[in-house]
Amino acid sequence: MTATKELVGGGNKVVQKVTVPWTSDASGNYTEVLNLFGFLLKAVTIPSGGGTAPTALYDITLVQNGVDNVGGILADRAAATTELVNGIVKNGSDISQIPPFLAGDHTFTVANAGNAKAGTCILYLVESL
Repeated sequence: MTATKELVGGGNKVVQKVTVPWTSDASGNYTEVLNLFGFLLKAVTIPSGGGTAPTALYDITLVQNGVDNVGGILADRAAATTELVNGIVKNGSDISQIPPFLAGDHTFTVANAGNAKAGTCILYLVESL
């Protein structure tokens, strides 16, 4: 599957909407390289329904240079409910009020989803705050 990008909004703020449909392999994982640029405002995870719903508490990461650049905010996703996560990263008890900035190639990975399970992740990015 391949991610799609589109610009939404207008006026003085344009948001890039990146839609990533995914289907896990036999090991329960999916990987795709995404070229991203901007501050992550929010992410929406949408599990498939029925027999292709992912296993509860599956994880999504956006890794660059060995680091999850979204700080684990896409871990432990629900199997049957659409979830929205605002782009605020926690570092222990400290909460950063600036969304993570993503620039360049990132490895989008779904892990622990179960064999041949599916869903969609939508990322909303803006170039400046």
